[in-house]
Order: sequence, then structure tokens, then C-alpha cells
Amino acid sequence: MLQAPFSFRGRIRRTEYGITVIMCICIHSFISGLVKSHQATEWIEFAYFPMWWFLLAQGAKREHDLGYSGWWQLFPFRFVWLIVLKGDIGVNPYGSYPQKAE
Repeated sequence: MLQAPFSFRGRIRRTEYGITVIMCICIHSFISGLVKSHQATEWIEFAYFPMWWFLLAQGAKREHDLGYSGWWQLFPFRFVWLIVLKGDIGVNPYGSYPQKAE
């Protein structure tokens, strides 16, 4: 889990994407709280950039798992489909199935 989190290549499963979304919501809430309480300098807002890059990279890999280009995640509310839909089993143009053999 979370191998090469800032890379846009490969595929990830629903579980990893769901954990990513929850982590980003927590980080965003924490940073927003610091900014609103004026306990941080204006530089703290730059912490949003790595978080958004991480979320976009993980979203692109999740789109790859469904067999789509990563650009599809830019449609509003697409993240709901990324959490709900099951990925392609086997190999698709973006790589092999990310589930470990049982």
C-alpha cells in the first residue's frame, strides 16, 4: 500500500484510494484550522500543494485500475465512482491487477 504515492503510473485498488481520500480530508482540515486560527504563517498554505499532487496521483492510478485515463478524475463527483466501482481484473493498458494473490 502507498507505493510510489506521488507517481501517476500504475494501478491501485478501491481501499487504497479510499484511505487516500480520508487522509487528504484530515490533512486539509488540519491545515485549514491552522490558517484560520492564525497560528501559522502564510507559508503553511504551501502544504496544500503536495497534498493535492498526492490526491491527483492516487486518483489517476485509480482511474487506470478502471481502464480509463487519469484525466477522467477531473469531472465533478467522479471520486464517488472511484470508490464504488471495482477495477478491471487482469492486465489492462495501465498495468497488472493490483490485488495480491491469495
